Amino acid sequence: MDENFRVHLLGIGTKFKWIVESLKKSRADKIYLFRKKDEDFNDALKAEKEVIKFLKKKSIPHELVEYNPKDIFGLLKSIREIIEKEKKNFIYLNISSGQREVLTSFAISSTLFKSISKGLKLYSMEEGDFNHLPSFEVKLPEKRLIEAMKFIAKNNNECRRKELLKLFELGIIKVDKETKCNKYMKLNRGIIEKLLNWNFIEIEGKGKGGLIKLNEEGQNLLKFL
Repeated sequence: MDENFRVHLLGIGTKFKWIVESLKKSRADKIYLFRKKDEDFNDALKAEKEVIKFLKKKSIPHELVEYNPKDIFGLLKSIREIIEKEKKNFIYLNISSGQREVLTSFAISSTLFKSISKGLKLYSMEEGDFNHLPSFEVKLPEKRLIEAMKFIAKNNNECRRKELLKLFELGIIKVDKETKCNKYMKLNRGIIEKLLNWNFIEIEGKGKGGLIKLNEEGQNLLKFL
């Protein structure tokens, strides 16, 4: 898709008339419809059918995005991937209707992923009016910290400092003077201390032999990043 298109993400609930009215006002160029995986509720299936019928009639491209309502991190990951894919466009997240987990994920995404696309907007429909809602950018860990966490995750969520020296070979972190002392210093200050400040790791033991463990917070973050 070309740049500067209007891309809308919205959840399918049990009502559809408001969606049709919303699309008339928003003039969407492309739609991502979020539907519950293995949906069997008749009203939801009817709403989905009617919305798709309208989109086809208006020749508006659309994609169905299935999600597991019990996997909020998987849902956030799907939203992030769409935002990255459409980052050169204007992206609108609709929180007027749909399942609670979708609305919650849209609201979270509007803050977490705002740095990916500056055209990311949250909106609602009230009595037929298209209203932009405020959203705030939330800082995420810098890329090298995320890569370090992924490295730890691949090692059963734990490793020692000497194993983390592999990050230098992988080019994730760099040091001016290639000495072991400098590498440990850079590792401690540039990675380990920062992950501790973010509360993504825990350390068992002291010194170079301490076991660095990715805690639950860190593991959950990697599920959608």
